[in-house]
Amino acid sequence: MSVRRAVPRVVLAGLGFLLVTLFAQSARADGVYLDFGCSGAGNCLGSVATSGGNYSTTGISLTEGSGFYTGSSSIPSAPFTLVFNTLSPGTITLDGTGAETGENFMGTITGVSATTNFGQTNLMLVVNWTTLPADVATYFAPFSNGGSIGSVIDLSSGTVTSSDFTITPAPEPSSTALLLVGMLGLGLVLKRKAGALA
Repeated sequence: MSVRRAVPRVVLAGLGFLLVTLFAQSARADGVYLDFGCSGAGNCLGSVATSGGNYSTTGISLTEGSGFYTGSSSIPSAPFTLVFNTLSPGTITLDGTGAETGENFMGTITGVSATTNFGQTNLMLVVNWTTLPADVATYFAPFSNGGSIGSVIDLSSGTVTSSDFTITPAPEPSSTALLLVGMLGLGLVLKRKAGALA
């Protein structure tokens, strides 16, 4: 295969890798994450309203179960309140209450998928957490954002029966920009070599 044909393939492979890094949820090998959730109608206080293809809630009570906050899996932390609206631009907040007051997460919903089976709606949300509490940002360092794929399951009446949001560190936009500059530089070097060989 000639170098002339190889250059576009390398550039396309680089762009594909870049897109994967932009849209894939990152996870660190050291297991750094936060896990918010609730299970059972008695534990999941809150409801989801539906209007057309839009889903929203004024508050679902979740607890953090990874042990980052004062609680543990056997003694959960004070509840956090999850509020979201999928209407563009999708907004989402997760606000600490009680001992966790001031621990507030804010983000944007970048993807929504809803499926209904046997009277239950499973709502999947892809979230970019753009604002993290200072202690969480330190925990996630060197990453400045968090990403998650979360689920909210509700009955046809809108009552939430379970919810789970795992937040993992996500790379800074500058890291992705640096990767892009490197890929462009590699493409230019290969193009120059192809010109020299022709």
